[in-house]
Amino acid sequence: MKHLKKFNESVGDISFEDIKDICLELEDLGMKVSIIRTGYENNIVEYYIEFSTEIDQGIYWNDIKDCLLRLKDYLGKHYCYTVMNGGVIDLESTQYGKIEHFLVKFKYYYSFKTNI
Repeated sequence: MKHLKKFNESVGDISFEDIKDICLELEDLGMKVSIIRTGYENNIVEYYIEFSTEIDQGIYWNDIKDCLLRLKDYLGKHYCYTVMNGGVIDLESTQYGKIEHFLVKFKYYYSFKTNI
């Protein structure tokens, strides 16, 4: 029953299951996808979605770009930025070549105190 959620499977209107569904295409290419909570302060919960691969040659940016744009659209106002090689990148760019690791950061603001 997909409509029943386990504890901590979502934050507000962001579903971790939906994120994993969007990223299935990347997993099929050999990328590992992890959702990591990095902090909670002043009613703001911060998360990173970590993407990494053990494929020696990496994966071509153009093979994953569309999936990341869909993820950004899904996260909407909660999307912060994407980091690769220590710098913030433009998801629209086509100049990245092969990659092995990157992070997508998003935040969720709670309008009330919560015990997350």
